[in-house]
Amino acid sequence: MVYKISMLIMLVVVVSLAIYAKVTVQKLQNEYQDDERWLQIKLMAGNATKRYFEYILILVALIQVVLLFSNSLVMVRLDRVASVALLLIIFGHVVEYLVIIHFDKHM
Repeated sequence: MVYKISMLIMLVVVVSLAIYAKVTVQKLQNEYQDDERWLQIKLMAGNATKRYFEYILILVALIQVVLLFSNSLVMVRLDRVASVALLLIIFGHVVEYLVIIHFDKHM
């Protein structure tokens, strides 16, 4: 029961952050009207988001290798794995937003 409530709270927080990030990025895009600087910021943010997902994939692969060669049996429920994967995917939008804000201030 505690797990379900905590996952629900995390899901609400991450989805709220993702919606806020998308709305803010859309406002910035309307403000900058696709000028060259904005396109460069979006390109760098896309690269950083791609790197985020690559690191997540590497982490999952390392966990798989460790579990493959361990002698103990690890049982994980599929709904928990799916919930964590969903949170990590949605959090990618927040990562993109943070990178856009960072480069918007420093470029």
